[in-house]
Amino acid sequence: MLLGSLIWVGTYAAPLLAIWALLPIRKLFGNGACLTAFFAVAILGLIILPDRELSLFYCAFGWWPAAKPYVDRIPGKAVRILVKLLIYLALIILMLYLIFSVLGIQRTEDIAVRIYFIPGIPIPFTVIDFIVIPIGAAIFFYCDYTMDKMADQITAKARKLMKLY
Repeated sequence: MLLGSLIWVGTYAAPLLAIWALLPIRKLFGNGACLTAFFAVAILGLIILPDRELSLFYCAFGWWPAAKPYVDRIPGKAVRILVKLLIYLALIILMLYLIFSVLGIQRTEDIAVRIYFIPGIPIPFTVIDFIVIPIGAAIFFYCDYTMDKMADQITAKARKLMKLY
């Protein structure tokens, strides 16, 4: 994640790669170990990393590998997709609020549109956000779809590296 703060696209790619690194931990040692690793990396990221946005993205989405098996147990494919979409949108709105209201990062006011998702708390959106958020949702759903398939492959490689046959 430290390397992800060096380039702009790393802000979004590094948390995703760090989340994928949690897959063998969940598969080999369970959800408790996965959440422990998530919290350790999240706290270290918030303390050490210069890019706060990268750290917050990891904090927002890093717990997903541990929660995914429980969400996948929800009956009905349409309901599962709706729940995942609501989780994604809630996390993105929370992220935008934290980035712009709490951290105080300013946007250019001439291209920002103020939308009130939380009564009384404006979250500035730009035209680019209306493009990036749906693309992020597509990436979130693609990663969610491939997560179980890739978990087996990543775990097999991790077993081989750790000599856990």
